[in-house]
Amino acid sequence: TVILSMTLATALSLQIGFGLINALYIGLAASVASTLAGTDIFDRSLRMDLHHGQISTGVNFIQDLVAVVIIAFLASGVSSSGLNTAVVTIGVLAVSFVGREFLSSKFHRIIESEELKAVTMVAVYSAGVGFSQITGISLIAASFAAGLMFSRGSETEEFLDILEPLKDFFSIILFVGLGMLVSVHSSQVLTITAILMAFTLIFRPLVISAVMLLDGHSGRKAFKTSVNMLQVSEFALGAVILAWIAGSVSTAVFEAVVLSTALTMIISSFAVKHSELIYEKLGLPLRKLEDILEYEVRPTDLENHVIVIGYDVKGREVVEELLDQGR
Repeated sequence: TVILSMTLATALSLQIGFGLINALYIGLAASVASTLAGTDIFDRSLRMDLHHGQISTGVNFIQDLVAVVIIAFLASGVSSSGLNTAVVTIGVLAVSFVGREFLSSKFHRIIESEELKAVTMVAVYSAGVGFSQITGISLIAASFAAGLMFSRGSETEEFLDILEPLKDFFSIILFVGLGMLVSVHSSQVLTITAILMAFTLIFRPLVISAVMLLDGHSGRKAFKTSVNMLQVSEFALGAVILAWIAGSVSTAVFEAVVLSTALTMIISSFAVKHSELIYEKLGLPLRKLEDILEYEVRPTDLENHVIVIGYDVKGREVVEELLDQGR
């Protein structure tokens, strides 16, 4: 999905007159979904222990990896040096995966205090920034690799509870800052925004849904999975901001990506919260395609399971109680 969307969006941008670098950044923003905007909404409305939640998380993570490599390539220029930087970035990510498998769990067992873990992770990210300056790889890639290396073995909920005041503080900075950056100084901004919105809200969800239907998933699951990826990625936003500061992309591209990020955050928040209602109103094509593909629920042998029918307010309370009981 990422490669297809980026290729088509870049080609379309070139066709209507944008330069190669600008077109590539437009393609990046059009092809990669967000992992940030829906985090709190996921906690309240999605539940990561549901199948479409797990698929969404996995797809977002793979897209993050692809985005980091693409950003490293673009940040170094579309040249042989950019290709070398992308290769180095892949190597750094591979080392981070190895460290995650063999060091991360031990690290979290040794440092039992959640407060000390938070301070240590801040130091790790700072080291990542310094590493990016020394090696010349993208700041985004270095920070992602630093976080990835120590991401296994942590109790995320406890860790986020410690960071709750900071999370709220930085959320305010993010959304207020994003709002202050929204501006439209030319018709080009609206053109780029239209391209980004079309790919983010229409093309990508259709591709994801079609792939899932062909893979044997239900129309409802395909729809709910695609709805979780309706935002412009924060990685793409960060990459465009850094490129704009460096003078690599035009102001029109910068403004369009900021505007698209703000709009898709609002739309995706609404869509995730009301996904069931939206599916009932607009999911007829998916249900028709599901019938054409003759999707059938395969019988499964279950033992020691509790099946909850209905996952609204009361259903969630029942599921939470069952989870607390280890069932």
